[in-house]
Amino acid sequence: MATIVRTWGNANAKYVASNASTSASILDRLSKHGNVQVRIAVGDNENTSRNTSMQLAQDDNPDLRYAMAENHHIHKDVLDFLAKDLNPFVANRAQKTILRLKQAVPLLAEALKKVVCKKPKEDKA
Repeated sequence: MATIVRTWGNANAKYVASNASTSASILDRLSKHGNVQVRIAVGDNENTSRNTSMQLAQDDNPDLRYAMAENHHIHKDVLDFLAKDLNPFVANRAQKTILRLKQAVPLLAEALKKVVCKKPKEDKA
């Protein structure tokens, strides 16, 4: 499989990196791809492991790190790492994502409470 990954063109590699059924091991291999768009797709895939996400968060390309910083699916420790990035745009984006997630949790909890605690209507037959 490693040989196949190395021979894929950019479009094929990006497609595989974006695919929801791609395994974490294939995503790890694609995280080292020379094309930044492929690496961004890897970072956006929910199957990407925490270790691979952390490696991507240390990539030299600020566009990749920025894309990672706005991703609300990655592990919190990766976002915390990006919030301290030397690039102020990356750091600011990660801080905003962390804040957005903190604000979303109570709203989600309240919405779930309304749905779960709602009494079913009785049939009047």
